[in-house]
Amino acid sequence: MKKLLLFQVLFLMLGGVVAQEPTANENSQDSGENLTISDSDALDGNFLTPPYLQNVTASSVTVMWESTSNLPGVVNYGATETSGWSVSSKVVNTNTNTFIHKAVLSSLEEATVYFYQVYCNGSSYTEQSFKTATTDVNASFSVGIWGDSHYVNPFSKMASYMVNNLNVDFCFTSGDLSNLGYDHADLATVFIPKVLGTIGSKVPFYVSFGNHDVSEQVNNNDLIRKYVAQPAVYNSDPSKISGSFAYVYGNSVFISIDWARYSTDLVPNGWLENFLKSPVSQQAKFRFIFIHCPPFFERWQLAEMGIVKNNIPSLCEKYGVSAVFSGHMHGYERGLLNGVQYITQGGGSYMDVNEPVGPTIYPHIVVGTNKPNAPANFNNGLTNHVLTLEITPTKAISKLHYFDGSGNYKGVIEAVEMAPRGNASDVNSMSTEPEFSIREGYTQKTYKIESPEKVDVTVFNLQGKEVVCRPNMPPVADLDLSDLTQGVYLVRLKAGKKEFSKTILVSTAN
Repeated sequence: MKKLLLFQVLFLMLGGVVAQEPTANENSQDSGENLTISDSDALDGNFLTPPYLQNVTASSVTVMWESTSNLPGVVNYGATETSGWSVSSKVVNTNTNTFIHKAVLSSLEEATVYFYQVYCNGSSYTEQSFKTATTDVNASFSVGIWGDSHYVNPFSKMASYMVNNLNVDFCFTSGDLSNLGYDHADLATVFIPKVLGTIGSKVPFYVSFGNHDVSEQVNNNDLIRKYVAQPAVYNSDPSKISGSFAYVYGNSVFISIDWARYSTDLVPNGWLENFLKSPVSQQAKFRFIFIHCPPFFERWQLAEMGIVKNNIPSLCEKYGVSAVFSGHMHGYERGLLNGVQYITQGGGSYMDVNEPVGPTIYPHIVVGTNKPNAPANFNNGLTNHVLTLEITPTKAISKLHYFDGSGNYKGVIEAVEMAPRGNASDVNSMSTEPEFSIREGYTQKTYKIESPEKVDVTVFNLQGKEVVCRPNMPPVADLDLSDLTQGVYLVRLKAGKKEFSKTILVSTAN
């Protein structure tokens, strides 16, 4: 392979054209991977980043790297270490005296390990490997999730642990990977060495950009966008540069909402709703949304955005979304509302210790700010963390992995299990989780409760105050709320490790 590559590099430098497999259409559908490389690989002037992975599908992958050379590089690849095909890179000028290279490796077999090696202007990088995506709905896989990785410490150790120890197939981030996404010097502090170098050189990653990444532009250009190649088939931007997108892997759909497109993509009948009701979404067992700004959170509540809070929950409930992963607030909060898990996980850098809590305390947010159910060692959500999302044919489990302030791994704080929610017609016909039910009873102040086992029932008012507590109720029971005044309340059912919440309207009695 190496002799072949040297010949090809010399041939390209002399103006030749290397025979190669047909390159993949960059608008082809995408899915996930795996790859190996030493963190200690030295970079010379031709490699400012290790080669890193983007857009792994069942038949293609995009390999990218940053270089001082504007000459096209060569990627040699194959199913063995001794044979393969070659493809040259396209080169994009960053206008900062560096160049980003992108090469699409195509005609690949599904769920197969491949090897590749990159040559750039006479220099070579260590041979690496990846695994193509699967379309098998019965496959099990794991996703690494992080958010708000502004600073090297403690994120440097956290990023390394996530891709080297947690056995993830690909990663997803809720954004704010930088402080100034348009500034190369800022990107070179954390994003380039840690996101591209540590994470991207091992597994592909997908981004839901945040305000620090793309809210400010220089000459109408977000430099950080040049470093990623996002999925293009299901994408809200015709140019495939700044759009929200969906990524299909196995039995699941992963949906990224771009910060710059909230006002267009989140409106009724906008891109998000049209994708959620599409066949590719409705056929999936699990639907996950990644958006930088959460619909609601209790700490730093002034940062909530109306268009997110008003539209995301209703669309998630209507179309059977399993979970919404967000960042923006540097901490962890989680709760279940009408079948949807809302998980704020911005724990990649400093914690928002000085941000106020409230004024609204949400009864459905059950883990976070001084909650009675908060796990041990949690510090009211102010703990550095990453998540893993482990998906099987029958369930998805979100695990909270926490770290100390120096980035040392401490363990798993909590695990949240999610069952498939079905398609939109299933969700709307039932309006509850399959195993739980809360519906009106024989009077307007009585509700019928159904659970898979004995259940603890708690009712909260809109201020988050507990107004009714009925522990250890039978699996099928009547909940009498005749002592409550007319208004809107939240009812939470908890049976073992499973929980379900639903808002109800208590009216004047018949």
